Formats: sequence, C-alpha cells, structure tokens
Amino acid sequence: MRAHRLSIILLLAMPWIAPVRAGETGPTTVARQNYSYDPRTQTVTLDLKTAYSGGDADLFRQIYAKAGADAYTKAKLDYYRTMYDAVAAAAPPVVTDDPGRNTVETAERYTIGLGGLEDDEQLHRFAIYPDLLRGFFSRLPAQVHHPYPLNAAFDQRDIVTVDAPTLGLYEIRSGAVSSAYFGFTRQVRARPGHIEMDYRLRFLADSVPVGDFERYRGDIERMDHNIYAWIDLDRDFYHRYYQDIPAILRSGGAAILIAALGGAIWLLRRRRTGGT
Repeated sequence: MRAHRLSIILLLAMPWIAPVRAGETGPTTVARQNYSYDPRTQTVTLDLKTAYSGGDADLFRQIYAKAGADAYTKAKLDYYRTMYDAVAAAAPPVVTDDPGRNTVETAERYTIGLGGLEDDEQLHRFAIYPDLLRGFFSRLPAQVHHPYPLNAAFDQRDIVTVDAPTLGLYEIRSGAVSSAYFGFTRQVRARPGHIEMDYRLRFLADSVPVGDFERYRGDIERMDHNIYAWIDLDRDFYHRYYQDIPAILRSGGAAILIAALGGAIWLLRRRRTGGT
C-alpha cells in the first residue's frame, strides 16, 4: 500500500519523468480546477478534470493499474488534506480511457468545509493551488554532482477558476518567471464573482549544468512562490458578517433608544428649570 501511495504521488510529478514520444507537440497533461464557494453553507466544491495524452497517458495507466481505484482515491484525498483541514470526496473519481486516441481523462469532486474554523482570517483567506505545479521546489535535490536532467519537450497547463457570489471584482496580478531553462506564466482574468488563473510551464533545455544548478533552484523557487494565491472568499461586509447582522441591528437600535431617552430627559429638565 505504501508503494502504491508513493506511485500516485509520483503521478502528480509526471511532467518531470514522463517519456515523450516522437512527434508529440503541446501539453500532454492539461488540468482544469474549479473552486465554487457557497457562503450559505461555508463550503467550497472542487471539481477537477485532467486530460492525459501520449506518454503521460501511458504512465497514468501504469500507475493506476498498479495502485488500484481504492488506493488512488485515498492517496488523492490524503493529498488534499495537506492543504485543507476539512475535505471529503463528494464522488468517486471517474477514469475514462481511450486507447485508440491514447488519452486518459479523469474527473474528481471534493467538498471543503470552512465552517467552525477558530481563526476568522483562515476562514476568509482560502488557499488556491494549481495541482500540477505544486511542490516543484520541494522536489529538487539539495545539490547535484552531474547535470540535472529536464524534459525539454514538456509543456504543462493548469487552469484554475474560482466562482463565488461574494468576490465582487477581485484583483490578482498576472506573473511570469523566466530563466535559461524554463518559462513560467500566470495569466489572470476576472469578472464579478469569477477569477481565472491560467498557469503554463515549459522547459527550454534537456539538462541544467552543475554550475548553474543554484541559479536554476532560485528561479524554480520564485516560480513556486507564484503558483498559489490567497483568495478572500467573503470580502464584502454583508457576507462576512451576515450571521452577526441581527445582533448589530439590535445593538444599534438600543443605542438609538438610549440616546433618544437621554435627549427627552434633558429637554424635560430644561422646561422644568425655565430653560436656564
């Protein structure tokens, strides 16, 4: 079981190790993650669809067949538990294999509960990660004594969207990190209640010389800092404090009554003393 879980973790790192067949062009793995927030239940639903083709499809088949459906499901759930405290699988993963086109497509759904968190800021600052790019920096070796191999044909895309009625028009900057060995971009588009972050990573060489590895590590670390975003899901006053609004109104009403009563007593005393 432990070996199976390790294999599935390696699946998330497939772009580093997947073989590339002659003639393949463009992304061989494309992921689409949609986070949908319901402020009434304080729940986020994550719908994840991933399409593998070519060598990535071959590798997915190998790992999935070796691990089995149950181990794959558990490993993915454990993966999301490293990000979110309360997460559950809303439905079993669906795997669609088309050997004729040499493609595999997966569909997964998870629910992430935010209610009951003691830290109010944790509730209102939700972490968004592109699954296929997370942890690149942590996977690098401490040092190398030989050229560090790269997949020069690798072209990866991960499209992350957030839908929430409480977002309004939410501003997140686009970003890019360039080096002699890879190009990384994050293009952001937004409209009221919706954000789309389109991540792309392409390698430009087949290896990193030993003398350039530390510079490469620094560039990858800068990329790593640009792959996630903190989203304030309840950013407007009403949705952030809607549970407290009745108490706020009662307190405000009581303050108005006290002020009015104080004013009436003051006027009454002035009249009794003849206005002096």
